[in-house]
Amino acid sequence: MHTTLDITNDHFCKQRSHIWASIEAHNSLAGRFRLPDKSTMSPALQSLHKDAYFAGYAPSVDLPANTELPSGWIDFWRTESVTVTIGLMYHPFYQIQKSDLPESAIPSQFAAKPSHPFMLEEDTLDITVLIGGSEVFVSGYGLWFAKNFVDNYFGMYNKVSDIDSYKAHTRLSRRMFGDVREAIELYRPLGLKMCIRVQNVRAHCLIHSVQTDGPVPDYCPVIYVEQSVLEVVRNLREMKIQVCTFGGAMFFERSRSFPSATEGFLTVDSLSFRGHALLSEDGISWDAGAIEYAWIVEVIIGNVVGKLHPTQAVMLFQFLETVHVMTNATDEELLVSERYDLCQHLNDIRTCSHSNLRLTDAAFRTQNCESADKLEYKLIRGGIDSVSLCLIEEQYAAELAIAPTRASVCNCHESSFCSSILLGILNVCESISGNLTQLNQFTDVNL
Repeated sequence: MHTTLDITNDHFCKQRSHIWASIEAHNSLAGRFRLPDKSTMSPALQSLHKDAYFAGYAPSVDLPANTELPSGWIDFWRTESVTVTIGLMYHPFYQIQKSDLPESAIPSQFAAKPSHPFMLEEDTLDITVLIGGSEVFVSGYGLWFAKNFVDNYFGMYNKVSDIDSYKAHTRLSRRMFGDVREAIELYRPLGLKMCIRVQNVRAHCLIHSVQTDGPVPDYCPVIYVEQSVLEVVRNLREMKIQVCTFGGAMFFERSRSFPSATEGFLTVDSLSFRGHALLSEDGISWDAGAIEYAWIVEVIIGNVVGKLHPTQAVMLFQFLETVHVMTNATDEELLVSERYDLCQHLNDIRTCSHSNLRLTDAAFRTQNCESADKLEYKLIRGGIDSVSLCLIEEQYAAELAIAPTRASVCNCHESSFCSSILLGILNVCESISGNLTQLNQFTDVNL
């Protein structure tokens, strides 16, 4: 591991400071997670990693196999190189000392203060992470871990009250924000640019390998990804998230119980997720920063092409079922306390001083303001460029072809303030044993 740190400090009381850091790690890197001894998911996950039959692609990596690791530790990611680059520009805060000079002698530029922190020049943070060729073991439990990590630090869990308020109404939320006692410079906003790039990924889709007529079980499906990129950009009043995957392919080895079956594959040339959040500081306390009033999501799937044997289709469904079970992990759910009742001004909805709506909720409790989640505009758009799937066995074959498909869901459709779905399918064709059935121009169906 090699670390480089550059801190420029060539001026006295300078207005801006810069910090640059670079961290490089090479050779035999692994990511592992450990399950508690009494975890309900530990037996299922240990059994899955033990029964899955796969072959590692990087024998030069000097790392132990999962069966050789200490009890409770499981590998989910291996790579040979990771490079992290961090650049930070910040404005130092200097405590103003009392002066013996009269106030008339103090220059005005030192006495004048902005009326809001967003009027200050923001600090900037740039993070770039480059991960080399990786080997990943996909079971779905890593997604559960990531989901809870996001909820812990960025999502739902930081919006709940204390554990004693479970199933009971609480008004502690009135003390969450509004206690502004520090100088305005300490509430200066931060602009973030983050890019995580992963190259040449080989992911083993872990399933319980079934013993076949051959000497060894069938191999688990393998996903190859040429490149995957995560980008996050946040400034004062908006945040953009983008996840793009290029050159994805899922490969199925030939089954040893069906010698006539060929290798199967399922490819997607591109897969992109884009999220755009709009933020506002109007009527929000300085220590709360900003509130999200709109969230737009777009998911675009490129051209999907596949050829599968029925046994390979069963393996695909087994993998999806495994990911679903491990991602939800209902046995691992813990008791979560009641969420804070926050309005659009980030105050208690029953004591907010900005409004006096006198609303009544489902529990027949009055509230002065509306919940921020109900007032937020949400739009979800999805699309598939094309689909061509073939299911082939010894005597029969089926093909499904779908032309570009688009779907859109929002909670404020045509100013009606109710959820609506817009679905458009240009063309659907299916062919079974040479007989062609075609459905044309099923477009723009408004539900």
